[in-house]
Amino acid sequence: MATLSILKPIFRYPGGKSREAGNLVKILGIPSGYFVDLFGGGGSLSLAAFSGGGRVWINDLHTGPFWVSAVSNHVQLLSLCEYWLRQLDSGVPVAAILSALERPESDPVIEGARIWVRNRLTVGGVIDGAGPSDGSRFNQNAINRLRSALGAIHVDRARFNASQQDYADVLPHLTARDALFLDPPYESAAKSKLYGFRGELHTAYRHEQLRTHLDRVPCRWLMTCENTDQTRTLFADFYQRPWGKTYGMTGGLSGSRSKGSELLVANFDLTGVAL
Repeated sequence: MATLSILKPIFRYPGGKSREAGNLVKILGIPSGYFVDLFGGGGSLSLAAFSGGGRVWINDLHTGPFWVSAVSNHVQLLSLCEYWLRQLDSGVPVAAILSALERPESDPVIEGARIWVRNRLTVGGVIDGAGPSDGSRFNQNAINRLRSALGAIHVDRARFNASQQDYADVLPHLTARDALFLDPPYESAAKSKLYGFRGELHTAYRHEQLRTHLDRVPCRWLMTCENTDQTRTLFADFYQRPWGKTYGMTGGLSGSRSKGSELLVANFDLTGVAL
């Protein structure tokens, strides 16, 4: 059964798909199996598919602890996030909160809260790769959105699966009944170190490694990536369509932004797809 309302995005995510989430889910379709969000990040597509009645599997090496905790311990996760908002509202500087939440934690709930709070407080939402913002995006409205999403996931948690695995370890578990969405890191922005602690998940990622797996994916899949000569050539064996969306990637402590355009790649025909 679908949730009663469309869940609003709860993360600020660099290069995120929050405004296009509903349309991308419509293009890929909600399957009879799992809607698998392989590089789930801020979860906009997962929440859109979940709101539409789909069974969701969100995976992400960086934000995974947040999503795992959203399923397994949503009360404590929300409580920790509310604690840090109270600290901000009581006058604790943004920089001091970020300093207290600087290093990853081994406890998944504490780490999940750290990830979400830093996402609200850093420039551009770059969790572990940017300096302090003015703090205006960490407010009661953000907490309310978080509470709504966590509550909906808890009520219907049988439809929401989460993991923190390397994407290559997830792919063998897919079946023909699933649908796969991929939004991998953009290699041209690797120097900005957007993903992972000190950017290790961004600098280590390579499209070539992902390409070797795609022929063996048994289900319908759709990928968004940057529209470059390199990516068009690398994925030339699949259907491609330029996407008019331009993205801004906020990088590093300076908060500088670069612009780019995107490409849709799929194992099904994209001709006539409404973008």
